[in-house]
Amino acid sequence: IGDSQLEKSPPVDIIPTSTIQPPPKKMSIQQVKPISDKIEITWTDPNPSGTSTYHNIWLRDNCHCSECYYPLTKQRLLNSATIDPNIHSKLIDHDSETVTIVWDSNHKSQYDAHWLRIHSYEPRL
Repeated sequence: IGDSQLEKSPPVDIIPTSTIQPPPKKMSIQQVKPISDKIEITWTDPNPSGTSTYHNIWLRDNCHCSECYYPLTKQRLLNSATIDPNIHSKLIDHDSETVTIVWDSNHKSQYDAHWLRIHSYEPRL
């Protein structure tokens, strides 16, 4: 590249590092507890809401394990009508990124924290 071509290049804007925003804080699961026919998740960040509540039947219906969901076609394999309306958790385990539930039917479901957060409906986040 000749000197004449470099002189014709448009100036490059330089953004001061003081104006660059840090990445948003990742939401993590702090606590999970069963409440009647629901499960309540407490998040590490209290804003906009410190908790989300999910109905058991909704969680079971949205299980994405290989028995319930075919990811290639995004097809649900579970017939919602076969879920017991009184379903409840037998065992709940969690870490900061995942909730694992064993239902009273012995089916095991696992939910990612990010997926739960973006699908929160009580309250909508």
